[in-house]
Amino acid sequence: RREKREINSFHHSKLARSPHRTVKNFRSIAMSVQAATAALKTALSRYNRYRINRLSLSRYAAFGREPDRVKALEMSCDFLHKEAPVRLAHMISEIESLPPMFLEQHHLHTVHQWYLTSFQELVDYPELADAVTEEERLQHCAGMTQLVDGILSRHQNVVMTMARGIRLLTTSGQLTAPMQAAVREFLDRFYMSRIGIRFLFNQHLAMFAPSEHRQPGKGIVGSIDQKCNVALVVEDAANMAHFICQQKYGASPSLEIVAPRRKKSDAVTFTYVPSHLYHILFELLKNSFRAVVESHDHESLPEVKVIVVKGEEDLTIKISDEGNGIPHRHTNELFSYFYTTAQEDNLEDEQTPMAGLGFGLPVSRLYARYFGGDLNLVSIDGFGTDAYVYLRAVAENAVEVLPTYKEHELQYRRHFLSEKTTSQQPHWLDQSH
Repeated sequence: RREKREINSFHHSKLARSPHRTVKNFRSIAMSVQAATAALKTALSRYNRYRINRLSLSRYAAFGREPDRVKALEMSCDFLHKEAPVRLAHMISEIESLPPMFLEQHHLHTVHQWYLTSFQELVDYPELADAVTEEERLQHCAGMTQLVDGILSRHQNVVMTMARGIRLLTTSGQLTAPMQAAVREFLDRFYMSRIGIRFLFNQHLAMFAPSEHRQPGKGIVGSIDQKCNVALVVEDAANMAHFICQQKYGASPSLEIVAPRRKKSDAVTFTYVPSHLYHILFELLKNSFRAVVESHDHESLPEVKVIVVKGEEDLTIKISDEGNGIPHRHTNELFSYFYTTAQEDNLEDEQTPMAGLGFGLPVSRLYARYFGGDLNLVSIDGFGTDAYVYLRAVAENAVEVLPTYKEHELQYRRHFLSEKTTSQQPHWLDQSH
């Protein structure tokens, strides 16, 4: 109908009375679109050739302590303007390397367009060097900060949108077993890249955006807490998990936190991103609470136990429950994007569920791995499950782990075309190569 209205409107316009002018105008528009598309592809190809800068938590924190706030703001904006398009270009190129059926799927097509738009906005934004006066430089930085805030808002629903697209492809029977293996690798890489670029943006906003983005406090540098109290984050995550569990089941197990310390006054702290730690712990505690409630009488629920230990290299968090466990052969499936307890009719549910679309555990493990840590599960069938979260205790050793659009990392794409999965190339999570 809209096309008909546009055609009718065209026929009644003055432009329609001049066929030669009309043809010329349409050709001009088509050429402009083609030129814009070609320019975008050229920019993507150019930024793809640049290396991603992987920074440590200590580097991020040191930059945030720069005493000259104007200088720090300009440095941050300049770094974002150079680094963000590189990270986005690597992500977009990998998305576009997927088989056509993925980009033709509505949800995945939407995600692709979000990233193209954000990349274009960053590339089109003027260089800081073009600003001459101090006022112009401040206006430039204010504009960049506003742009970053808008990009974060645009991409807020990426995880859920991607999850729905993948679930719909799966339930329609379009993904074979080898293809699912390739999709798992792609999603690990895609979500890890997303974690990295969102941290980059959030760190800038937490330091330089208006007050609602900031987290004031001693030892706080942007979104990094140099004295992150692990027990307090555990309690916050447990409170939310308790609330959701009570809402769904009318009951929730108690929690015990054990944190060995040299002195009673000493709390277990380290340099970390509290929001990342909260994300990991909430997912694990939510799963433990649900497992306990579903496998026991509500009048006698065994408690969930959390042990926090800080060693020379690792900060380890162990979460133990008596939720009946799972068979060992199913352990790896818990980290699969294709394993979920969600019902088909809940795919459009926007509320935070006790059991989601199957992305909770694999994404939580990526959060743990982002700064060089890990997340493992050990389950005893018929008894319960232990979750181990390993994080870097020393900020200098907590370096970003990010994939890149390099051929030796992209061998997994063979699985889209083959029934065999025999790639022996180094894995992108192994940064030693």
